[in-house]
Amino acid sequence: MKDFSMFNTDINGINLRSGIKIFEKQLKGLEGHDIEINNIPTRGIIYNHLNDMSENLEDRALNVKLDTDIKTGHYVKNEGEYYLVMTGIDNHYYYKNCKIRRCNQKLNWKGLIISSIPCYITNSSYGSKGEVHNIEQISDFDARAVILVGVNEYTNKIRNGMRFIFNHSKDDVYEVTKKTTAYNSDGVNGYMQLTCKYVKWVQEDDFDNNIAFNNFLEDNVDPSIDVDLIGEEFVLINTSETYVMQNATNVTFILDEDTIAENNAEIVSQDGTSCTVKMLKAKM
Repeated sequence: MKDFSMFNTDINGINLRSGIKIFEKQLKGLEGHDIEINNIPTRGIIYNHLNDMSENLEDRALNVKLDTDIKTGHYVKNEGEYYLVMTGIDNHYYYKNCKIRRCNQKLNWKGLIISSIPCYITNSSYGSKGEVHNIEQISDFDARAVILVGVNEYTNKIRNGMRFIFNHSKDDVYEVTKKTTAYNSDGVNGYMQLTCKYVKWVQEDDFDNNIAFNNFLEDNVDPSIDVDLIGEEFVLINTSETYVMQNATNVTFILDEDTIAENNAEIVSQDGTSCTVKMLKAKM
């Protein structure tokens, strides 16, 4: 008598055992790829485009076995490139499925015990998708950028005011102005969104290693303490705004060189934790 057990179906009529076997055969064949998920080797099937008309052509679809440990914010490595898991993990009976996005840059900072953190960076203006091209090292950032990076023990140390360098370039120095968790699947895993602004380079910046100067790292301050400057981003001409430094004391506030040279604004008063600035011109 022939064994038809592999064709058993569930109550919905879906042939689970047969479907799983077919998917595992695909994994072993030409469709499958040797990949790593958070440094753990496994096999997966990657579809190059979710949709030919997709707004973001860096997006891919990933299918893996049902017993694979994969969560939002995990990193997938395939043929030397890193991808960030951007969505929740769907269970399609035979396999797990999610959307991944190819990382186009890396974050580095003083004291990071691993070489770098893969990330995806894009312009924030008008929804444009400008990026730094890794090979040509041509920047088409605007004055603001948004960085997406996985939540983990390293990136949890990123805080507002932290500076980063890209492309070893003095034209690609950015500072985090807002850190938010863009997607958190279980209270631990997920990815964060770093809204950044372009800032001037300083003498202490290490362009050879893409390591920007961050004063709090030089002073061995605990990076998990989020020092943040609270105040309005835009100020009307001839009006004043008070800025308060959160989780810090004995702060000396100064204006950048361009602001002073162009007489754009002046510091009215400061007391070690707050500073009142008066706007003198339209541009600051």
